[in-house]
Amino acid sequence: FVIQEAISEGLLPKSQQSVIEAVLEKVVSHEALSNLYNPENIVYCERALLTEDGNTFIPDRIEISPENNTSIIDYKTGIPQENHKYQIENYGALLSQMGHTVQNKFLVYLNEDVDVLTV
Repeated sequence: FVIQEAISEGLLPKSQQSVIEAVLEKVVSHEALSNLYNPENIVYCERALLTEDGNTFIPDRIEISPENNTSIIDYKTGIPQENHKYQIENYGALLSQMGHTVQNKFLVYLNEDVDVLTV
């Protein structure tokens, strides 16, 4: 549905639909992410986290399970870099300071293959 909407709004070319659908299927069916993308989870996409000193950080996806466990997903392209790990660790620390129990931190690299790194 989201892909169709993006195509109809001119945000994605129709010719890319099957490629995008294939990548999305690889993400949501990836073994490491099997507990996520669950309709029972509370999901926050690109929500700002404000620090005490006024800085803002925006993780791609935060999921909170019915058991109150928090997972963070950050999507990337290209090769893994050390600053990606630092970034998601920072998100985890901020959410912990806010009282969340951070269970998982995932870097999901969207290239020809979908690679998931657990941090």
